[in-house]
Amino acid sequence: LGSQRDLLVRCRGRTEELGAAYAGVQGGSGAAQPAPAPAPAHTARTALHTREFWLVAGVMATVCGSNTVTINLISIIIDDRHVGTPQFARGMNVMLMTTSALFRILTGQLMAMAPDKPVHAWTVTMSALASVVGQALFAVDSTPLLFAAVVIVGVSDGFFWASLPIVCNSLFGLKNSGGIYGMLNCLGAVGFISLSLGVQPAVYSSNSSVGMMECDAGVLCFRGFHLVCLAYSVGGTCAALGLVRVVAKQRASLASALLPAQPPRLSGSE
Repeated sequence: LGSQRDLLVRCRGRTEELGAAYAGVQGGSGAAQPAPAPAPAHTARTALHTREFWLVAGVMATVCGSNTVTINLISIIIDDRHVGTPQFARGMNVMLMTTSALFRILTGQLMAMAPDKPVHAWTVTMSALASVVGQALFAVDSTPLLFAAVVIVGVSDGFFWASLPIVCNSLFGLKNSGGIYGMLNCLGAVGFISLSLGVQPAVYSSNSSVGMMECDAGVLCFRGFHLVCLAYSVGGTCAALGLVRVVAKQRASLASALLPAQPPRLSGSE
């Protein structure tokens, strides 16, 4: 849908010129020109051979993995810092998810306000950067910064889930986007599994007292985990910046294919 809306915006006010182009006539001069062929939609197999597929998978594994594991553990993270009551920790979880929902709506509004710009690619990058900042703040022993970290991770999560499906549609086409997006989610689970089953239990147990199931070391219970998530998110930011470049090139190519070249102007003497 986003791709179709983009085309309508680009074609606004130039219907006669575009109609002539698709009829094989450029500028109404009668010279036959080949109509531009639409880019073929990717299948799951062909998508695997593209660079952009693995860039998206990298963002999924790093940014999505870091955010999802952090959100799942947020109540325990706050409880182990002995900040407030258990009800307060659950309230912080609600605040994080509310922030995520609000920024999903905001992302959709941003795309609607600038349909001719690659907003979806930039919001994925903003999600990755927000994840970097949020994980860095979680690693600091400060209650005010803990509040900020919760909100920023919610912002990252909201940007991410509202943007990535549109990125996939614009890169791989709409025909097989469901299957490709599902495949990307499966590959992205690699980051989630490595963090939730490997990094987090190892960090938590290393800071727990012998024979104790719970950690009583405060911020140290999860600091190593947050630092690893920070490294993941830095890698995700690099992949997201690569996506911005790919999307920009794709849109420029689409625009040049849809809008035919202007005929050369004749000088006054001619």
